[in-house]
Amino acid sequence: MMATPDDCSWFSRERFPELADAYCFTYVRGLTSEELVARLGVRAEDCSRMTLDELIRYSYSSF
Repeated sequence: MMATPDDCSWFSRERFPELADAYCFTYVRGLTSEELVARLGVRAEDCSRMTLDELIRYSYSSF
């Protein structure tokens, strides 16, 4: 099944203005977090979990 823009309508510019122009996201199912990052070539122990609000704050503090 191919996703359409309507499938991602919850990720709107109005709801997430800080992220709408700067980020993309990928929906993944059937993998654990560890399996996903391993497939991306990252070691899970080098990652940290954060909420969307934490991600937004972090992205602005990195500059």
